Amino acid sequence: MAKKRGSKKSSGGAGTSLRLRDGLEFMAGDTLVELRVDQQLATVFLDSYESSCINLQDPTDLEFEYMQQMTAALSAFIPEGAVEALHLGGCACALPLAWDRERPGSAQTVVELNGALAESMRELFDLPRAPRLKIRVDEAWRAVQSMRPERFDVLVRDVFAGPRTPMPLRSIEFFRRAKQVLRPGGLLLVNCVHGAGIDARADCAGALEAFEHVAIVSEGKILNGGRRGNVVIVAYKPADEDEPVAQYFEELQRLLRKLPISSRYLNRQQATKWVGTVIPIKEAEFSRRSPTEVERDGAALDG
Repeated sequence: MAKKRGSKKSSGGAGTSLRLRDGLEFMAGDTLVELRVDQQLATVFLDSYESSCINLQDPTDLEFEYMQQMTAALSAFIPEGAVEALHLGGCACALPLAWDRERPGSAQTVVELNGALAESMRELFDLPRAPRLKIRVDEAWRAVQSMRPERFDVLVRDVFAGPRTPMPLRSIEFFRRAKQVLRPGGLLLVNCVHGAGIDARADCAGALEAFEHVAIVSEGKILNGGRRGNVVIVAYKPADEDEPVAQYFEELQRLLRKLPISSRYLNRQQATKWVGTVIPIKEAEFSRRSPTEVERDGAALDG
């Protein structure tokens, strides 16, 4: 989830066979989907928000910087072999598709709330079928709660309702549950938005409380409040006490330096300093409130 574009009236409709083309617009449930194709890049906008981008010639060539950073983290902590991954938030499944190509034999599950959107993305981009890529139509927090402990090697949180991540997925309860769902040697990757009234420090505070091994990756201007953008949280659950976790984080830094766009890396101590006095969000603070109250209080917290 990166930026918003000017809204246009939909030119497509439900029940129409979809063909991948520039300018395609249609409704998926109550969500306006817009497609822009520029040479080999296909970008999907949901309700005018840039939400996914796939290189049609090489899906492993990820356009979004935060996905590049997440893939670098996967390579640093789980250098090779197939993985079982849970992705919260789907859209066009750009990241799972890239990992499917890079890690043959992987089994990935994508949780997407909008079933019509999931069906249309499968049709447009010919996504792999289960067990390679299973799409579960469900609410992300409910899905995580239903997963058995130590089920996945990797858990990715990339869920947005407009510009915001739903509050339950930002709570300390989410981060604790994510740690339970991960196997020993498992990796949590979280995409946050920071700036313009949204404060990713609350998400980072939750990760720091739930996990011992945490780092943050973003651009310095974003972390400093200069502009709105993505912040990636990397949290690791060691397989045992003797695992050389520090070496994994060093490898992550090395791989980040090789990416096209430079980023700023914060280790746990630096991340704690950046979070400052911001405390984790607690589910009890909003679980008994109406959706309107949750959104209002979330905006107050972020502001």
